[in-house]
Amino acid sequence: MCSPNPCGQNADCNPGTDTRTGKLREVCTCPKGYLGDPLIACRQGECTEHSNCPASQACYNYQCVNPCLKDAGGSVCGVNALCDARAHKSICYCPDGHEGNPLTQCTLKALAKTSGGEGAEGCTHCRRKRFIQRLTRATQN
Repeated sequence: MCSPNPCGQNADCNPGTDTRTGKLREVCTCPKGYLGDPLIACRQGECTEHSNCPASQACYNYQCVNPCLKDAGGSVCGVNALCDARAHKSICYCPDGHEGNPLTQCTLKALAKTSGGEGAEGCTHCRRKRFIQRLTRATQN
C-alpha cells in the first residue's frame, strides 16, 4: 500500500480504512506546515509559529495574518473599538473620547473637567499612552 505513492506532490501517504466498506485504502495528507489538496499538491505554508511572522502578524493555519481581523472579516474587538497588532497579538482599546470594554463595546464619553484642566479626551489619551508604554515594556522583556 502507498507504493507507488498515489498522493500529490509533497503529500504523505498512510494506510487507512474506508468508513463505508471497511477495506484498507491509502489516505493522503499534507505534512505539518504544509497547505493544499493532498491529492494534487501540498505547498509549504508561510509559518509554523508566530515568531516566523512580523510582529504585526500571527501564524494561523500556517499563514501570517493580521491578528486584529476575524477569519470571516471584521474586527476581533468590540463595537467602536480600535485594534493594534503588536507582538503577534491583538490589542483592543477604546478611542479617545470613548469608554467601556474594548472587547465588547466602546461608547462616547461625556466631557468632564479634571484637576489638570484637561477635558476627558485628554485624559483618555494619557491613559492610552501609558497603556501602550506598559505594553511595550512587557513585550520587550
